Amino acid sequence: MKTQNPRPQSPNHSARKISTSRGKTAGNRSHPLSSLAVSLLSASALLASVQSGQAVSATWAASASGNWNAGGNWSTGSAPGLGGTGANSTDTATFNLNNTGVTTVSVDTSRDIGNITFDTDASSYTFSGGPLWLTVGAKIQMTAAMTGHNVTEKFTAPITLWDGGGQTFTNNSTDATNIFQFGSVNASQNNGLVLNGSNTGNNAINGAITSSVGNLTVTKDGTGTWALTGSNTY
Repeated sequence: MKTQNPRPQSPNHSARKISTSRGKTAGNRSHPLSSLAVSLLSASALLASVQSGQAVSATWAASASGNWNAGGNWSTGSAPGLGGTGANSTDTATFNLNNTGVTTVSVDTSRDIGNITFDTDASSYTFSGGPLWLTVGAKIQMTAAMTGHNVTEKFTAPITLWDGGGQTFTNNSTDATNIFQFGSVNASQNNGLVLNGSNTGNNAINGAITSSVGNLTVTKDGTGTWALTGSNTY
């Protein structure tokens, strides 16, 4: 009786081929939702990159008058703040150069800024043009580090307080001759403005304080002096 050897099988080889084939098929298949998610993430990253490139805190570097939106006038080569109402910038614009005479900074239309700070050697600046929009919680301040004398930081550019409130004008200069002079101030909606600081000089809002929509409250805080001399309607 003859015994037939069974035909050799190669199950492992077949399994590898199937597995490899399926792996390739799965790897090459493109799911439409996955592609959409990747596209959205890429677009968001691009938008964040663009916004980051357009807005950055900076210090005024020009020794003469100039335009706010000219990057060359700033330490970073890019103007702080964003263009457009309600942009909600968190940037800080710092002024600490002791220029000869009064430096006029021409503010472009609807520049939105988080903070404006005057300190150390800052001389007198006048801000024209505008309007200048202040982000929720924004502060325009003169610090105790100011070393100048008889300095006036003047805003002829109208200031608009963005909806949400918490904006503050603060003068903590220890020299009473270093003062703020503001023009008109308008609240876009329900809002609150705080006049703060320890400076006892003639700080004032000389323009009208108004509210376009809703209510505006103006609060005096600190030991400093503030005068409201305009025809206020808030």
